[in-house]
This record gives sequence, C-alpha cells and structure tokens, in this order.
Amino acid sequence: MNSTPTLKKETIHIQLLGPPLLGWQGDPLRIARRSVRALLFYLAALEGPVSRGQLCFLFWPDIPEAHARRNLTRLLTHLRMALPDPALLLTGGDLVSLAPERYLCDVHAFQQLLADPSPGRGLLEQALQHYRGPFLSGFYLADSAEFESWITQKRSELEIAYLRALDRLIDSCTADHEFEPAIQAARRYLETDDLAEEIHRKLISLYGQQGERAKALHQYEQCLAVLERELGTDPLPETTAVYQAVLHGQSLAAQGTTLPPTPPAWVSQLRLDIPLVGRAQILSSLERAFLDVRTGQSKIILISGEPGIGKTRLLHALISRCQSQAQVLVGSGERSEMSLPYHPIVEALHSTPNLLPPSLALPWVSEISRLLPEINQLKPGLPPPATLNGDEARIRLYEALCQHLLCQRADFGPLLLCLDNLHWFDQTSFGWLNHFCRQYLTRSSQILVLATYRSEDAPAMLELRENLSRYGLLDEIHLNGLSQADILELLDHLLGELPGKAGFASRLADATGGNPFFVLEILRTLGEENKLAGELEQLVELPLPDSVRTAVDRRLGRLPASARQVLEAGAILGWQFKFNTLRVTAGRNDLETARDIDVLLDRQLLVKVAGGFQFSHDLVRKATAAAISPMRFTLLHGRAGKARQRFEPEADALIALHFDISGDFDKALTYYLRAAQKAERLYAWQEAIALYTARLVLLEQIDPLAAQPDALAQRGAIYARLILLDHNLGQSAAQVEHFQQLQNLVALSQNKPLELVALQLQARYLHLDGHFLDAQQAAEQGQALALELNDSGAYCRLLAQDGLISFFLGQPDQALKQLEAARELTDRDDDLELRANVLARLAFIKCLFGKYQEALDCHLEARRCHQQSGSTYFAAQQLTEIGDICASLALFEQSHQALREILDLARKTHLRYDEGHTLVALSWLHMCQGEYETAVQRYAEALEILSTIHNPHLTTVTEIGLGTAHYQLGNYAQSLIWLEKGLADAQKIKFRLRLADARIQMGMVALAQGRLEDAREYLAEGLAGARQVQSAELVIAGLLVSAGIERQAGKLSQALAYAEEALQRSQDIDLLVCEMWARTEAGLILLAQHDCQAACEHTSRAILLIPWSHQAWIRSDQVRQAHDQVLRCIEMRQCPEQ
Repeated sequence: MNSTPTLKKETIHIQLLGPPLLGWQGDPLRIARRSVRALLFYLAALEGPVSRGQLCFLFWPDIPEAHARRNLTRLLTHLRMALPDPALLLTGGDLVSLAPERYLCDVHAFQQLLADPSPGRGLLEQALQHYRGPFLSGFYLADSAEFESWITQKRSELEIAYLRALDRLIDSCTADHEFEPAIQAARRYLETDDLAEEIHRKLISLYGQQGERAKALHQYEQCLAVLERELGTDPLPETTAVYQAVLHGQSLAAQGTTLPPTPPAWVSQLRLDIPLVGRAQILSSLERAFLDVRTGQSKIILISGEPGIGKTRLLHALISRCQSQAQVLVGSGERSEMSLPYHPIVEALHSTPNLLPPSLALPWVSEISRLLPEINQLKPGLPPPATLNGDEARIRLYEALCQHLLCQRADFGPLLLCLDNLHWFDQTSFGWLNHFCRQYLTRSSQILVLATYRSEDAPAMLELRENLSRYGLLDEIHLNGLSQADILELLDHLLGELPGKAGFASRLADATGGNPFFVLEILRTLGEENKLAGELEQLVELPLPDSVRTAVDRRLGRLPASARQVLEAGAILGWQFKFNTLRVTAGRNDLETARDIDVLLDRQLLVKVAGGFQFSHDLVRKATAAAISPMRFTLLHGRAGKARQRFEPEADALIALHFDISGDFDKALTYYLRAAQKAERLYAWQEAIALYTARLVLLEQIDPLAAQPDALAQRGAIYARLILLDHNLGQSAAQVEHFQQLQNLVALSQNKPLELVALQLQARYLHLDGHFLDAQQAAEQGQALALELNDSGAYCRLLAQDGLISFFLGQPDQALKQLEAARELTDRDDDLELRANVLARLAFIKCLFGKYQEALDCHLEARRCHQQSGSTYFAAQQLTEIGDICASLALFEQSHQALREILDLARKTHLRYDEGHTLVALSWLHMCQGEYETAVQRYAEALEILSTIHNPHLTTVTEIGLGTAHYQLGNYAQSLIWLEKGLADAQKIKFRLRLADARIQMGMVALAQGRLEDAREYLAEGLAGARQVQSAELVIAGLLVSAGIERQAGKLSQALAYAEEALQRSQDIDLLVCEMWARTEAGLILLAQHDCQAACEHTSRAILLIPWSHQAWIRSDQVRQAHDQVLRCIEMRQCPEQ
C-alpha cells in the first residue's frame, strides 16, 4: 500500500543576539521596511501570541486605538507579504504570533540552555555560542519610544544572563584547573562590563596561577584605570591583596579566585528590635480611629513633627497592628529635584498584592494603565485610555485612582492608606489627594488615610489643611520630643543594667530635645566607638544635634570601602532605589552588592522597603552625598543614568537629571523631552513646566551665545509649549514673559518655521485675551508666511482662527467667508481632525446667521470626521452641540436622545466639563419645551459643576439662561439678579454676542415690570449690539421686544414697523419660533389698531407654527391667548380698547 510522504515545512531562522540576521533555506532573508522587521523581531522574541491591543500600544501609544489598529492591519499585511511563506504568520482573532513550529530563534535556544539552575560546563559553552552580541545590536525604531524601551529591557535581561553564564564558566574552568578557557571567558566578560572588579580580580589571579606575572600586573593597572575613569574610586582591598600577592610572587593556591572572607559586619550594641517609646497614648488613639473606620466611618489624620521625630516609625507601628484587619497601601513622597508625577500614589498601588481589584470597571483599568503600564501585560487587549484635553483629562485620571481605592475597599474590606513624607509630594499627587478627600472620603465608609509631614513645611500644607477642615475631615496629631523618662526606658531596653543611666538620659534629652533619630544616632556612634560598655557618667562629650552630621560622617568613615562606595551610589540615586540600579551604578556584581547592602542594613544606614531599599534618614543620604568628590559625583550620575535606562526606563525625569549632571547633554535633552511629554499625558502640568524649563536651561548652557540654529529651534518649540501650559493654568504673567522670550528668539534666529509657530500662538492667545486687532494682524502675517513655506495645514488653521477673530471684531460676513474658505482647504487635506475643528467653528457662525440646519449638518459631519479618525471622545462631544441645535429647531426627541447619550457617558466616566456643558444644553432643551422649573434645576446643577472648572463663557451662558427661565416663571427680581451677573461676566470676557443677549433679556424683564424707559435703554444697547455681531435670532428678538415696548407706550406705528421688520427677517432663518413670535406681536399691534381681520391672519399662522417652534422666547400659551383675544374681538365685531 502506497502512502503519501509528509512534506517537511521549511523554518525561518531568526538571530536576535547581536546584529539581527534572518535566514531561509540556507540563504539570507532581507526585509526592507524597518517597521516590518521590528514587528517580526518582537514576535520572534516572545514565547507565545500577543494581542493586537498590546501591539498597538507598543508601536503607536499616543494615537487613537482605531487609528492604531488600522496601522497594525497594514503592518501585518506588509509582514505577510515580506515573509517567504505567508503561513509563517498567524493572525486568528485578536491574537498575533509566528507559527511556533516554523521558526527557530537564538534567544529561545540561549534561554532554554540556561534554564537549568546549575548548568554544567557543556550547557554553558553551548549557550554562550548563541550570544553573538547585545540583543538587536544596531537596530532601533526611532519614532517608537515604547518599542525602544522594550529593546532596552530585553537587552539588559539577556546581558545579565550572559554575564552570569560567563562567571559560572570561569569558576567551572578554574575548578578544573583549565586556566586558559577561564581566562578567555573572563576577558569576554570584561569586554561587556569592564567595571566588574571581581572579574578583574579573578583574571589577575588566573594570570598569576599560570605564571604570567606581567599580564597580571597589566590587568591590575587596567582595573585601576577603569575604576578611576568610570567611578572615581580605587580598587577594593581584596583586589589590591591579590595584586600584591602576584607582585611579590606569593602563592595564590589558598586564595583561589574566590572573594576574601567578608570583613566582619559591625555588631551593634543596640539591638535591632528598638521599642516604640513615648508614643503609647498616640498609638492608642490611632487604633481607636481605625476601629471607628472598621465600623463604617472614614477619616484622614495628618501627623506632623520635626525631622527624625518618629513620624514614619509611628505609621509603621500602626500598620503592623492593623495589617491583618485591613488592606494596607503605603506610599511615600520622594525628595528629588525632578519629582515623578503621582509617584507616591503609584507606590501605594504597588504595595498591595491586589493590583487590579476584580470590581474595577474596564474604562478605569485603561485609565490607570497610564501610571501602571504592567497592567497591559495582565490584561491583554486592554483598550487604550480615552483621549481628553485639559482639566477634564486630569480629573478623569483622578477619578480612576479613586475608583481603584474604592474597589479595593469594596472587594477586600477596610482600607488603610498610609502616605509618608507628604511634604515631598508632587503637585499632581497633592491635587489627587484633595480630590479624593472632597469627592469620596466625605461620603464613603471604611477608609482611613494617614499622612505625615514635617512641621517645618506646614505652610506648604496650609491649603490642604484648610480644605480638609472645610470638608469636616481634618484630624491632626503633632509629635513632640521624647521625655527624659522615655529616653531612660529606651536605654533600659538597649543597654540593660549600666550605672549612670538616669543622668545620661537627662543629658541626652537636653542635647537632642528628645528627637529619637538624634538620640539613636548618638547612641550608635558611641556604640561603634565602644563607649557604651562602662560608666555612662564618664561620657563627657556627646555628638550634639548641631553636629549630628559629624556623627553620621564618623559612622560612614568606619564602613568597609566597598560598602561606602555602594552607599554613595545610593545617595546619587536618591531616597529610594532598586537593587539592580544600585548594582550597576556602583559598578559591582550581584554578590558584592548583596554583601555590602547587608552591611549597610546591619548598620541601619539603609532599610529594606517594597521593591528595593531606602536611606534610614535623609540626613544619612545628605551626609553621604556631600562627601563624594566632584569628579566621582559626575561619574556616578552618568552611571546612574545608564542604570536607570536599563532597569527603570519609565523614570525619564530622573534619567534626564542624571545625564544633565554628568554632562551627557544629548541624552539629557532627549529624556527631559520624554519626561515632559509623559507629564503632560498624566496632566501633571506643573511638573511638565519644570521639565520643559530644565530642558530650556540646558539648551541655554549648550548654546550661551544663541548661535546654533538647531538649539534655537528647540528652545522656540519649548517656549511654544510653555505658552500653551501657561494659558491653560491661567498664569498670565508667565505667558507674557515666555511670549517675549519666544519673540526674541525668532528675531535672533531668523528661523521662518519658528516664526510661523510664534504667529499661530499669537493669533490664538491674543484672541482669547480679547486683543482682537493684534490677533488679526498675527493671523494675517502667519497666513502669508505659511503660503511662503508651503505649509497648508498651518495656513488652514490660521485662516480658521482669522475667521473667529473677524466675528469677534464685528465682521461676521468676513468670518463666514474665511471659514468657508478654510473648509474648502480641508476638502483637499486628509487631516480629518483639522476638518472637524474647522467645521465646528463654521457651525458657530452658521447659527449666528440663523442657518441652524446648515450648522447641524456641519456638526454631524464633524462627528463623522472624529469617528473616522478614531477620536471617539471628540465624536461623542459633538453630541452636545447637535442636541443644542436640535432643541432650537424644536426637534425635541432627537435633542433629548443626543444629550442623554453624552450626559450618561460624561457621568459614567466622571468628565466634569462635559457633564456641565451637557447640562447647560439640556437646560436649554427644557426651556425650548416650556419646562421652565426643570430648566432652573438643570441650570443650577450645571452652575455647581462649572464652579469647579474654569470656563467663563459657559458660566455666562448658564447665568443668562437662569435669568431667562426665571423670567418665564414670573420671578422678575430673581431673573434680573442672574441677568446682571451674566452681563458682568460677559463684559469681563468681552463677548459681544452675550452682552447683546443679556441686555435684550433685561429689556424683556423691564417691559414685564412696566419700566418702559429702562426697557428702551436696555434695548437700545442690546439691539445695536445684536446688529453689530449680525446675530439673526437676537436682532429679531430685540426688534420684537422693542415692538412690545412701543405697543405698551401707545406708539403703534413704531411698534408695527419693528414687528414687520422682525417678520421679514424671520423668513430668512431656520427658526420658526421667530416667525411665530413676530406674527403674535403683529397681531396684538393690529388688534390695538382695530384691524381685527389682519390681526387674525397673523395669529392664526402663529398658532399653526406652535408644533415646530420652541418656547424659550415666547410661551405657547401666550400665542394662544393672543389668538383668543383676536377671535373674541371678531365675534364682538369690535376691538377692545388697549
């Protein structure tokens, strides 16, 4: 029986260790597109499939997901076409991978050979054959920071495995007395990490054991040179000892290549279980507060005191007592020149094993992934966070963090949130804490927040304390120094029965003021000097508080050299640091670093914390840093920058600072920019300003004479960004200063693209500040320059901006012409977002001219543009404008549907601006339906929200709306209060449309009150303003209110002239309410003139228009009453006297 042979499927060979190589059927495989190769390399390095969402975030983290997914589809198509067999790529469903049996990758082979915890020499040699060099050596993807971060992390992970394999091979060969392969492995190790002093030491020993004394001495000199060059330090005593042995021809057999015995660690005469003394009463009160929280309350307690007084110790004492009864989250402010936004909050979230509470809704999970990118690994396919702007985006991130804590409480029980070193919090963390307390702590249960701060920083805490007091949440504890009795209790525990303790305790209390840190530091110093073993009365000199730093210095001076070097590396890294970052910064291997950390922990100079280590006190860090020589200080910062690049690539701000200090300015500039952009994505505006400013200062240092065009262009771009942030934050003085500096740079550099940027900024912000003529001049100059530079996008933006400025200058015809021209330009441009923005502005002008249907079409098209570009948030935002116009057109069902959709979304996602804006539009809908009491309630809700965000225009609209609603309800006094407030606010922002609106409505109120002269005065200004801005609806309203005034004054001819002009104008706009109102008013005037038949023609037509008209200006019952009055006149065949 014949059987069909199974054809063997070819495999693709992918080498990623070293410069990447691809092979197929024995020949090289070339793929031209760099992005396609990047995707292939990423898939090959993984050990399983990856979600499309994760790939989108890797390659396009900053664009809408829909757009990123389209990019990914195209990229996968290019990859499939580039592969020799399309079946090599699997893309079923949401997962993407390479066919597992169809490719071989050196990374997997390397890792599998080293998977054995104790690989033999054979496995080590096989694994090392695969390692041709660093992972993806020479390959980069410049426009994808996330992909570059992945390469850096993977490269570091594989390099560590490679070096450990070499170290094991050295030891294995040495144990077999095969010195030559051991030497080759050691030299190969040093080619990668020439700072590995232990390997230098092993190599010196190996040369010595082979009798190659000259090579051993040369190797020591190389070690000496590299340590001096990179670390500014000398070799360790152990290395020098090996060198001396070779130098003097001594036998190394006994020493071998292992480290000399570890110097005996300092054995403290102060036991480590130091009791918490003098705080029993305070600790009991904290425990009672926790019990209150467990039974349903929530509160925040601030603990203050001087440095070293024991705030952190008290916090941890409570944690140890409560951690079995509550979820405990601990975060600490970090002292750093470049604070990381939300660092304490992120640290707190990392401190719990429940990183993702089960009940946390998916939108909040996506939002928190901004701060916890590892969530994308836990939740493959997670949609990207929403794309928002300004305060609403920051509030949404605040809300996500709040929801995370609330879900922790709901899922796992009472919550204890401990925030240490509040005085070192960044502004965004302060803002979040304030938001959390205001919005949730006042109405949530079973949450206790404990926060500590230094009493010397009390002024910085003032705003937070005042807010907490206002919310009724403030509870404070101030820690004082230990009493003499407390110190004596401490001495009893530490020293046992020694004579003279009482007198010694008294002297310690006087010398330290009872500060526990000072007390213990003095005791540790005396203990290390063996002065606590005898008569305590004989201790004449104490290291007093003023010289505590001297005491710390004395302790540091007694450290082994290697431990001192590791501590110095830690001081460079900051208050807290991770093991690997410390190891690389110090230039030590794992074993040396671990040994030295044990020494530092034992001597209580460092303490272990979640994820790493921190200094026992900031005084220790300061003293350590101050003792580092300037050259070594600079060198260590350079190594710290490289270490954090490898192990903490997300710490852009710290990396930038390290490279700045070390003089690696190109890297510093890159990381300052990345850190500033990241801060903006996290809505940490003040931190972003600080980072942009640091970059600016560095550029000025690089180019002090302002002669380098590239540096000038970068400085100009920073100023442009700073101006935007200044405006958003309301920092007008800083904005003016930055504008001036930008102008100076433009004049100095004569850089035309930079000048174009400046003109766009001027046109926008001068307009927003009410300097319309200056703004128009900037827009016109910018358009001319954009044409010269052939920058169509800039020209279109400036033209649209010019259109808005023309409207504010009272030139609506010109505004319409410019915006129509801008729309035509977007027809030839594929920038959908630009087109959507132009359409939204054009819709505003269309409404002004009464072309509401055309305005509605513009908004609908803008919504489609946003949807096509993947901007789902901005597409949803258009619903507010759509609902608002539908209400004006009496399309009430469509209006209600659109507004409810966006309102539900805004409330679900806690978008306060959108909720406020939509409530204003919903209030208008109720006004249009004649539901005036509901409108008042909605306007009040909107105003409450608007009071928490800065939007003066929307606030003014709301105030005028409240005035209108109260007018329709007959509450004339209340109506005038709101209209006068709206008028005042409209004057502040110089918005003529709202000024005319408020004055016309105040005229309506005065007319209803019978104050005809006041009404005429209001209408004279209001109608003139409406004519100036050419608001069709307001001109008609002004004419009809004027007609009513003259009708009541008995000037019927003038009244009829006003009404007829209004009726004629109403035929040219889409709002039937204007015709209905005009015919009603004309009917009443004709009735007064005894022309009942003509009056009836008008009021009959008005009755027919009721179903298609809104009731914000005139109520339907008023129309019916007027018609009934006319009919009665006809029936009686006589006109009633008016």
